[in-house]
Order: sequence, then structure tokens, then C-alpha cells
Amino acid sequence: MHRLKKALPWFLLFVLISTYVPVINPSDAAAVMQRGEDDAWIHKEGTPLKAGLRLAVALGEQTAYTQFAGSGREGEDEHFHISRVWIVNRSDSYLAREWGRAIQKQLMQDASLWEVAYFPASDLPLKVRRPPHVYITYAIEDFHENHGPIWHRWGATVQVQMARSPFGPTPGGLGTEADPVRRLQLRYEVTQFGWTTRAVRFDRGIAQWLQHLKPLQWIQLWRGREPQGHELPLDWAGPPPEPPTDWVWLNELQPTRIASQAPAPNLEQHAWVAATPPGPNPLQTLRTAIEAAGFETSTSASNEVLTGVRGTTRITLHHPDPDEPNEVAIQAMRWPTAQELAEWTASHATDAASRDFVLQALLRQPDRVRREVRAALAQRADAASLAELIQALDRSAPAPAAD
Repeated sequence: MHRLKKALPWFLLFVLISTYVPVINPSDAAAVMQRGEDDAWIHKEGTPLKAGLRLAVALGEQTAYTQFAGSGREGEDEHFHISRVWIVNRSDSYLAREWGRAIQKQLMQDASLWEVAYFPASDLPLKVRRPPHVYITYAIEDFHENHGPIWHRWGATVQVQMARSPFGPTPGGLGTEADPVRRLQLRYEVTQFGWTTRAVRFDRGIAQWLQHLKPLQWIQLWRGREPQGHELPLDWAGPPPEPPTDWVWLNELQPTRIASQAPAPNLEQHAWVAATPPGPNPLQTLRTAIEAAGFETSTSASNEVLTGVRGTTRITLHHPDPDEPNEVAIQAMRWPTAQELAEWTASHATDAASRDFVLQALLRQPDRVRREVRAALAQRADAASLAELIQALDRSAPAPAAD
């Protein structure tokens, strides 16, 4: 009995520390996982997937509610190549980190994925040469937490998007490739009774969110039964591009940049998020400013997306829910001209293996662009060396429409 009384203060101190102090690595950092030659995952950089004391003594639980809402064009029948997925956290909190790491851990079960990377908010903006095939971008909102020695209450909303673009719809699509978007708003509220260490405090809610997001299922659904195509070599991509600085309408929004990337062939892409400007119709207000900058604009049937085109630059502004006007997703894409694309094609189509990659990249372009590139290649002085590629483009051209 004496030993028990002597040990009790130390046990209570242990409970207090494990309840209130994160017995984990407190820093948040990128975690890039890649498959090695033996097909095992290799931790390339960043912090471990998860660490900490994972103990709990549960006495009971009251779930106030679990809320789910989804939108987007999910493209269940549109397949494309997926071997790299990036998870982008836009929030600073322990819950936000654990949510991203849980997604990463589940995706690592996919035998066809070569890279699954997690990036915290502190790494933004991402400056990328070759972007992943799918982004999972999220933000934690309305987080609240209260707890005592033997009880804990928390709740939060997560806004999450799975898509080929970092945030919002891709400007002008990706040529002939599939461009699905899966957007979800997930809410969870719970009161737990008992002692739990911080490392397990949010596990139940995270598991609920994963059941709604189903990242592994959707990655496999978008990929289809067979992997689609191949990935272009990294050295074919351009250097990370600098964002435009002379767009007055964009500067006035004071946006937060999520990513700038330069995938082959000669694309430049940027993604921002900004607070919604005041007024009853923010997109209409922005439309006036964008048109003054020389963009030809149009809106979607639902008035959620504003599109602008100026030369080879295309932009989209996405404001999905007028009842929740918290932010606008902005993307810009500069497409190469037909002449630039022809120059890129000629510089990379040096042998049979390279021509297959080049042809794949050209077949992703819209029909009009592909026809212009074919004409530009035929007029080059070295057109004879590109004859096989030109013929392949001719064979891939869609049949003319019937009169």
C-alpha cells in the first residue's frame, strides 16, 4: 500500500503530461515516401509518419454529429496515369498534420503508387518542376478543443479536394485528358470520457473522415484496371515558373500561393487562394476587373466558376458556395503556342523511345493545338527526320465530322 501511495503522484503526473503535452515530434515537416528497388517504401525526407505514446483508457463517448457534403465532377469513368500523389496541408495544427499523415498511410497500400508525399503549410508555395498526377489539398476550419484529466471534447470541419490541380478547377482542362475533381466538406464533433494521450486523441474522427474521402478507392477508380500511359522524363519539364506580378486584380486580392509548376510540354501553372471580396456577387465584381486587364471571360452554368482567356493564358476563379463565402480558388495556366510546342517536340524527339513520349504529350493537347503543331512540324527544315512522328499524329487525328 505504501508503494502504491508513493507511486500515485508519479502516475498522476504521467497522466497530466500525456494528456496536455504532445509526446510526439512537435514540428511539422514534409514526409516524402518513395518505393525502392525492392518495392519497399523509403522515407526520402521529412519527419517519420507518426510517433508518440499511443495509449487510451476509454470510459465512453458521445458523438454529437458527423456531417458530410460533397461536390465536383468526380469522373468515375475517366482514367489516367497515376503513380504519384501529393497531400498538401493548408493549416497549422496537430489535427491537420495527423489527418494528412493518415491519408498518406492509407495510400501507401496502393501497389501501383511510386510516390506519396505530404507537405505542411510551412512548405507553401510549392515550386515544382513536375507536379504529381493527383493533389489532395485540405484545410481545417472551425477547430475547437476542450479537455480535462478524464474527458476531452473537440470538433472541426475539413475542406478537402482531390484533383489533378492543386486547388479549384483546372483552367481550360488538360486537353483531351480526364480532369475529375472530388470536393468534400467533412464535420466531426465528439466528447470522449477517459484518459487518452494526445497521439490518439483525434484518431476516431480521422477514421470517420477517411471513410468519407476514400482516397485509396478513388485513386484506383481514376486509374482504372490498367495504368494509363507513362510519365514524361523529369528533365523535360521546365524550371519552376515565377508567378505574374503585373495583374492588378490579383495583387489587390493579396492571395496565398499554393503552387507554381512547369510540367512538360512547356506549361506554366499557378494556384492561389484568396479571401472572398465583399459584395453580393464577388465573381461578378472580379469579372469586371479581369476584363479590364484584357481577358475574355465567361461563367459556368452554376455561376461557380469564372474563366478568363488572354492569348495563351487561361485563368479560373472558383467560388463554390455563395452561402459560405470564405475564399476564392484562383488558377492560371499558360499554354505553349503551336510554334513553341513544335520547337519542344523537335528538341526531344531524337530517337524512337523519345518519340513515344513526345507523341503521348502531343496527343494530350486539344485537337486544334495538335493540328497547328503538325503543320508547324511539316514546315521545318528537319521535317524529314520527324516524318514518323508526323505520320503518327495524322493517324491519331479524329475522323472529320459528317456533313
